[in-house]
Amino acid sequence: MAEPAASNMGDDDQLTSDDPVVVLLVGTSHLAQSVAQLLAGYDVELVRPGSVGSGDRIDVAMFCDDDDVGNIAAALELREYAPSVRIVLRSFNSRVRERLPELLGDCRVLSASRTAAPELCNLAVGEGGPESGPARRSWIVRGLDRMRGSHASAVARQLLRRPLFRWMVGIMLALIVLQAWIAHEAFGYDALRSIHAGVAAIVTLGFADEGLIGPTLADEPAWVQVGSVFSMLIDVVLITVLLGLVADALVSERFARVFGGSARRMRGHVVVAGLGTVGYRVVRELTRRGYRVAAIEADEDGAFVNGARGVGAHVTIADVRQEEEFAALAVDRAVAFLALTDDDAANLEAAFTSMAIAPEVPVVVRCFDSALAERLEAIDGIAASRSVGRLAAPHFVAAALES
Repeated sequence: MAEPAASNMGDDDQLTSDDPVVVLLVGTSHLAQSVAQLLAGYDVELVRPGSVGSGDRIDVAMFCDDDDVGNIAAALELREYAPSVRIVLRSFNSRVRERLPELLGDCRVLSASRTAAPELCNLAVGEGGPESGPARRSWIVRGLDRMRGSHASAVARQLLRRPLFRWMVGIMLALIVLQAWIAHEAFGYDALRSIHAGVAAIVTLGFADEGLIGPTLADEPAWVQVGSVFSMLIDVVLITVLLGLVADALVSERFARVFGGSARRMRGHVVVAGLGTVGYRVVRELTRRGYRVAAIEADEDGAFVNGARGVGAHVTIADVRQEEEFAALAVDRAVAFLALTDDDAANLEAAFTSMAIAPEVPVVVRCFDSALAERLEAIDGIAASRSVGRLAAPHFVAAALES
């Protein structure tokens, strides 16, 4: 379902209305507090989860707590008593967002991280994509017996970047042409069969001397027999090197996906610290826009680590507060750094470390404390400091008040 557009409301704006609208606001999260500030001109009843009541005289009920299951349970309970009340509900899960309107009727289901992610990206890199290079795309094929398209394309890119591989492929094609010509001259094959013989000569390591391809070489001129010997020697080296390069690319890319790979050689990328709900959404949005992303996450079993790797991000499992990890993330060659963990202290430490290592790289900090966020923006080097609740609140208010 399309999310409603938010009005141009600033962090300190309040809404007023000539028509009395009674809003039940459920939750104690930062999002709920930000929504309450925007609705200061309305009759708002702010309650804790579990204290919903019967919904008497309520026009809109907003469930903005951090617990998706708790929000859904409270909304279902309220719907039993108030079938006509509009419900605005926070939920991260996309499948749940699609199904809930069927169960709750007049209902708008939004994700705070999903609505905030594009704005966080805009603060870091602007509204467009990279200045050069096409947007990267990934295909995910479900099933244990099939390779992910993103993995296969990454292996292909890695091989094509290697000059040795390109040389070996060129030599192989030249040998196929040469051996097809030899087959044509020696055996009198037509063009199609000569090409077949040239390819077979590569696969069988030279023209078979036991009648596998055609006539034996015993009665052929000496130059054909000598050429066959050299062909076998070259084919052995060629096939060995090519198979080694392909195996190395497959293994290295697989290790990169399992263990995070290295972002040391990246340039013009975006570094994201923290792969929670917000960090993951930002990674997805950045890769959709065509940016390469290097992410760092402390929890190797985090819910979104594999998801971030699945969209092509380089993920490093480490503590963002460890300064030595910033070299592995190539922060000094990045276009932006976003500190998006769930810990204000960790975000601040990461932001200051990034500013010390790469003062020219813009920094965006996620900060739950709105007063602290305002003060941080006054610091030279911090491009923006925002609370996800503040960014998402206008979207939730717009959904609650839309006609």
